[in-house]
Amino acid sequence: MIREKLRARMTKPGAGVSALTLTALACLTGCHGQPPVAAESSPSATHAAESHFGRGKNMTVGIKPDQPQLSQQNGSRFDGFEIRLVDYITTNTGTNHVFSPVVTKDRDDKLKNKSLPMIVATYSDTPERRSKVQLVGPYIRTPQGVLVRKKYKEIRKSADLKGKSVCTTTGSTSQQALQALGVAILSKDRFGECVELLRGKQVEAVSTDLLILYGYQETSSDVVVAKDKDDNVVEIPATGPNEWMIGLQPGNKEDCRIVLAQLKDFLSNQRWEQNFTTWFSDTQEDYPDWSTRFKPETSSLGCVGQTG
Repeated sequence: MIREKLRARMTKPGAGVSALTLTALACLTGCHGQPPVAAESSPSATHAAESHFGRGKNMTVGIKPDQPQLSQQNGSRFDGFEIRLVDYITTNTGTNHVFSPVVTKDRDDKLKNKSLPMIVATYSDTPERRSKVQLVGPYIRTPQGVLVRKKYKEIRKSADLKGKSVCTTTGSTSQQALQALGVAILSKDRFGECVELLRGKQVEAVSTDLLILYGYQETSSDVVVAKDKDDNVVEIPATGPNEWMIGLQPGNKEDCRIVLAQLKDFLSNQRWEQNFTTWFSDTQEDYPDWSTRFKPETSSLGCVGQTG
C-alpha cells in the first residue's frame, strides 16, 4: 500500500519538475524505476541519476547553426561535423532530438541553469568552464588560426597581427591569445558577423579555432586561412591546442557515462575519419597529418568539471 502511494506521488503532475518540459515528460515515461525514497529525500541525487538519453525520450541540443562544415542550418535542415556527432549519439541511444541555437557567451549558463541538457558547439575545455558545467571529450583538437580576405598578404605570421583590427566572438578562448599579441579586438556574438565585417573591410582579420575558419574557407571564395610565404598555415601561439568538448548539465553522471561511451565508439570505429574527410578537405591538403593532429586519442577521453 505504501509503495503504491509513493508511485502515485512520483507520477503526480508537477512531481520531479525540471527546467525543461521535454525532460520532465521523458522522466515521467522513462524514469519511474528510480527508488521512491531517494526521489523524496534527495532531489539532487535523483536528478544526477536520471538520464536525458533513452529510447523514446526527447531532447533539445544546443548548437551554433551558422558555422559552415560544423553545424550549418539550411532551411529546416542541419548538417556538419557536429550535427553528425549529435545524430550518432542520439540515434544509438534511441533519443529523439531537436536543435536550439546558442551563442558562445551563453553556453555555460544554458547548462548551469538547466535550460539545455547538452551543447555541442565548438565548446573548448577551460578551467573556468569546468567550474560551472560538466564536459565530456575531447572530440576535436585544434590550434587557433587567422582568416583573411583572399589576396590579402599583410598577415604572414602571428606577430603581424599586432595593431591590426581582428574580430572574434565574445566569451571565446581566442580573446586571451589575441590580447597577448597586442591586437585591437572587436567582439561579436557570432563568427558569421565577424566574417561579414571582414568582407566589408571593417576588420583586417578574424581569429578563432582553426577548424571553424576552415569551414568558412571551404564554403566561400573570398576568404581564406592566412598562410606564410612558404604556404604554411599561420597559427596563434598558445599553450596547446583547444580541445572541443560536449557540454552537459552539472552533476548528471548518467548522461556523462552514456555520452562518453558513444564518443569513444565514434572515435574508434572510423566514423570520426569519415566525417572529417567529408567536411574538411582543405584542412587535409594543408595538414597531411590531419588524422593525428586534429583527432584526440581515445585514451584521453573523459568526464571533467562538475561531474557530481
